[in-house]
Amino acid sequence: MGTALILAGTVAPPALADPTPNPGTVTLVGSLQSELGCSGDWMPGCTVTNLSFDAGNGDGRGSFDIVTSSRNEAIVKAH
Repeated sequence: MGTALILAGTVAPPALADPTPNPGTVTLVGSLQSELGCSGDWMPGCTVTNLSFDAGNGDGRGSFDIVTSSRNEAIVKAH
């Protein structure tokens, strides 16, 4: 004779992680911000350098006229 294991009850469905929400703002920050109209550089709160957000591919996009030189930049996604 064999042995059978019988389980009765409710099986919970697997938990799914919530997707990461789209950011409220996407901003170009760096040493170029004062040249673009911000009151200083490295200011994530300056809306002058906000980028449009493409939810389809997660990119921030913008166009700015700047003089070529040595700079540091970063993209900041704020929720």
